[in-house]
Amino acid sequence: MRDMGGAAVTAPFQAGGTGLPAFLSMEDIFGDLARNEGWRASVTSMFDVITEDGISTAIDALLAEVPLEVELAR
Repeated sequence: MRDMGGAAVTAPFQAGGTGLPAFLSMEDIFGDLARNEGWRASVTSMFDVITEDGISTAIDALLAEVPLEVELAR
C-alpha cells in the first residue's frame, strides 16, 4: 500500500523546496496551527535544536520545561 500523501509531505524538504516553513504551512496536516505563529516558532526552535545538537538535547530541553508529576505506588 502506498501513501499518496507522502510526496506532498516530503516535497518541502526536497531540492527546490522551502523546507520547514512550507511544511508547517500544511493546513491539511496541522489545521489551525499552521497559522499560529507561536506554535510555528516553537516547532522551528526545536527543529533547530535537533538539527544542531541532536534529538537527546531537544528532549532534555522539553523535559526541563515540563514539570512531571509522578505518583508512587505505596
